[in-house]
Amino acid sequence: MLEMLKKFANLKNPLFQFFLYLLAFAFLSTFDLFISGSGQKEIIQYGSNFAVTVVSALVVYYFVRFKLNFVTSNPFNFFISCLIAYLLLHPTNPWWFFVITVLSIAVGKYFVKFNNMPIFNPAALGIVLATIITRVLFLLKLAPDYVLVSWWGTDMTQQFLTKTPLFYIVAALLLLRFMYFSHKFRKLYYMATFWIVYVAFIIVYSVLTNNQSVLTINSFAMMVFVTTGFFSFVMLTEPKTSPIFSNQQIIVGILAAVFLFANNTFFASLPIDPFLNTVLAANLMVFVFGYFRKLTSGIAEG
Repeated sequence: MLEMLKKFANLKNPLFQFFLYLLAFAFLSTFDLFISGSGQKEIIQYGSNFAVTVVSALVVYYFVRFKLNFVTSNPFNFFISCLIAYLLLHPTNPWWFFVITVLSIAVGKYFVKFNNMPIFNPAALGIVLATIITRVLFLLKLAPDYVLVSWWGTDMTQQFLTKTPLFYIVAALLLLRFMYFSHKFRKLYYMATFWIVYVAFIIVYSVLTNNQSVLTINSFAMMVFVTTGFFSFVMLTEPKTSPIFSNQQIIVGILAAVFLFANNTFFASLPIDPFLNTVLAANLMVFVFGYFRKLTSGIAEG
């Protein structure tokens, strides 16, 4: 398996670069947990959850690749999805919730497909499936709780840097590096449209509700550097489940912004996380656009 991993580990490949950057991001967030941990028990749990995620990802990928013979699968696609899930699931979740999530990611990535392409972002679908599974187990009294999705690893509020403002700002700016990958994956129209429409909705709604605190530069900066930034630059732009053509990127970008605003503002109490709802909804739009594009192309050729 090590030789196979080496074959895909190409520093010139944007996907592998993205994996390395996300891995560094995960290490930084985990280190922040260790610094801010309230005791040895919590630190052990946090470290164990990271280790469980990594080991589970390797074992599940080995099974998928060598037992189920998914020969063409790039392992780093799968590992990226598992790292994203690790950053989204709250670190106080039981360790076996991370195992369930990794297994759910594999199901979504390798089996929920059309024409050998995934329909949904594997990380988002995997977390949603894990949420449903653990909710059922909780209702059957087979689990102490259900998966808690907090996006803890994306807030970039590193406790160990609060006394060093310069490094604190640099750490927060690391998130902007994900914009580079939006460019490499050719999703800039998508991101530009999403942010223009989303921010416009927030401003209009804030004015209408007389909520002036949201209109400050600090509030906007925090919105970019935390969950919304990670959601847009990392999850919406996942290459295989996001729109390819510029006109589709603009349309889906508008609809995703409206959908997220509505979810966050009016439907935040739904059992599934609003950001994950939006990712899956945007993925479904992309699938429908692609399906009808192929259908109309086939009719025209016929």
